[in-house]
Amino acid sequence: MLGHNIFERMSKRKKIFITLSSIAILFLFSAGAYLYLEAKSFHEELLGIEDLKEREENFLKNPTVKECAYLVDKFGFALKEYDKAIKYGEQCLTLDRPSESIDWLINYWLADLYNKTGDFNKAKFYLMTALKLDSENRIEESKWIEQSELQKVYDQIPVEIKTLYDKKP
Repeated sequence: MLGHNIFERMSKRKKIFITLSSIAILFLFSAGAYLYLEAKSFHEELLGIEDLKEREENFLKNPTVKECAYLVDKFGFALKEYDKAIKYGEQCLTLDRPSESIDWLINYWLADLYNKTGDFNKAKFYLMTALKLDSENRIEESKWIEQSELQKVYDQIPVEIKTLYDKKP
């Protein structure tokens, strides 16, 4: 109650000054917190880029499908460096691998990346290949085509390729 009485007895100018000062302090605190979070985010982003550079160097020394897929994902979908992602994606398909179980996925990614660069013929080629290799029909069942804006490319693919696995027992 004592603090309330003091505020009532103050002049109108002092009340305005205290109110504006409080708002200014809150603004400065909020701005400082925002700048801190931005700096922290930037620092984390730099660490991610350093990690990516290190992984890229390791891949160049010892290429593996796992690292290659990681680089395609990061360059293509996180950083939107499509040409670099395409280079790694195509290289991924030439590497020795214990199984071809992710070939459908790499081909799908390449279709999506070529679509983003405007090379629709290559996008169509890789999407057709991905659909042929996707024996479990994951691409169509997961609605990835609509999500990745590949619908126009998909519409150009012959029906027999689209329905290749519809006749499964």
